Amino acid sequence: MASGNEQLTPSGYIEHHLQNLTYGRFPEGHWGFAENAEQAASMGFWAFHVDTIGWSIVLGIIFYLMFRRVAKQANSGVPSRFQSMIESIVEFVDTSVRDTF
Repeated sequence: MASGNEQLTPSGYIEHHLQNLTYGRFPEGHWGFAENAEQAASMGFWAFHVDTIGWSIVLGIIFYLMFRRVAKQANSGVPSRFQSMIESIVEFVDTSVRDTF
């Protein structure tokens, strides 16, 4: 953010908020969160983007619970709309993988 008497421009504000929450090892040897893009870059390959990891875990849990619910309620009769949607997604992914390989 702007410190002291620096004026924060709209592009500077957007650039500041488009950075990932990065945790990693600093060149000095200690671990911590990066405060700017230069610190994140100096952490190298082993920097963890904490916000990305968090969203991945949350979305994975949501999809797992949705697919599990459909699998438990599946029957050989007429499928529900939700079950049909999940089956369409699975077929799409299966077809895409088979076409690719």
